[in-house]
Amino acid sequence: MLKFLTKLFNLDAPQLMKKLLLPFLFLLFSLKSFTQVIYEPGYIINEAGEKNEVWIRNDARANKSEEIKYKSSPNGEIRTATIQNVKEFGIGDSQKYSRATVGIDRSSDEAKSLSTTRNADLKEETQFLQVLIEGYASLYRYRDGSLERFFLKLDDGDIEQLIYKRFTSPDSKIRENNRYKQQLLNTFSCGENPMTKIGRLPYRTSSLMEFVQEFNECAGGEYQIFLMKKKAVWNLRAKAGVNLTNFSTHQDHYKIVPDFQYTIDPRVGVEVEYIFPFSNNKLSLFIEPGFTMHKARHDLIVPTAGSGPSNPEGVGGYPATVEIDYKAVVIPLGIRYYFFLNDTFSSKMFVNAGLSVDLHFNSSQIINNNTMDGRDLELNSSQIPTAFAGIGYSYNDRFNIEARYYPVRTTHETTAYKLHQDHSFALLLGYKLF
Repeated sequence: MLKFLTKLFNLDAPQLMKKLLLPFLFLLFSLKSFTQVIYEPGYIINEAGEKNEVWIRNDARANKSEEIKYKSSPNGEIRTATIQNVKEFGIGDSQKYSRATVGIDRSSDEAKSLSTTRNADLKEETQFLQVLIEGYASLYRYRDGSLERFFLKLDDGDIEQLIYKRFTSPDSKIRENNRYKQQLLNTFSCGENPMTKIGRLPYRTSSLMEFVQEFNECAGGEYQIFLMKKKAVWNLRAKAGVNLTNFSTHQDHYKIVPDFQYTIDPRVGVEVEYIFPFSNNKLSLFIEPGFTMHKARHDLIVPTAGSGPSNPEGVGGYPATVEIDYKAVVIPLGIRYYFFLNDTFSSKMFVNAGLSVDLHFNSSQIINNNTMDGRDLELNSSQIPTAFAGIGYSYNDRFNIEARYYPVRTTHETTAYKLHQDHSFALLLGYKLF
């Protein structure tokens, strides 16, 4: 394939790599522009109280707007529902949104834009509120960009905002209006010493949910939690593929062997991947121990004491034929990010990057076949990590394919002589075992 591409573009291998790098980076950074629209199973309850099973757009935005994009089936036509004709909708079994007309304080929380008044500026709006807990005591959340507000309803009462506001006092200091603590204290009387617990209660999702949940349990009422909770995922894959590898020699800054003679080397291993429970399970950490080998013959110039940068053609050195027999355990450790390509998450692109260490076997050797000097060259055993980057495609979480790039790695080095493993590529296939 490499020979075909070099002939097609009339370029040598290094030039071809440089030409392909820009399109590769363009593809890498443009993926995000078309891979974030996701439709998940859900439901919509219309103004008449009818419940329809649909597929709802879920693009991981911070808030839900006054419009809902949905499909009647995974491959159906995209439709739009508005807050005027939808009373409630849900996504999966972990996200629920209810329409409500409430007073919302939209005062900025940014330091440069803080209000100079302590009191909340409540204005009536009709919005979709995310249901966090539903029961005798119900907790709701509203998000709009960086704006986050929490709301509370007790039994059949009205939904009211829990007031928290930062403001600037006349002495130009930032103060806090923590009225929500008094609201909770006035509402909840179950349990011992509620004042102590409420006094330390921060205005954030996890803390308020825990408090309302404990109250429901104390009051003996039934409740349901709807907040989406992503679970971490472990994957174990068998990996196999090939490395496109070449070794070349350098004398100081002069390359003595200019020809790139790539070989295709086998590679096998396993991959253990941990997918984090946040960011819609798009970010993961992986380690991929494997085995690879490289066998090749190379003609090169072995420098002697009389050679140097002023003598790049090897006068003062001697020609030699070197056999490389390289076997190593490779241990890449990296971070991966997924991009969903369809509504059912079965088709994904991914990019990854990380560091890799080669642990060569004792049997690995570089044999000098020259009759003038039979000394063999020693492999570099510094085990310095090498960076890598890759791009790939995953289908149905079972199969994946990846192209990976490794930069130059020094394999043997003296004061005036280096043996490099040049820019190499790997093509890897993966099969999920469990």
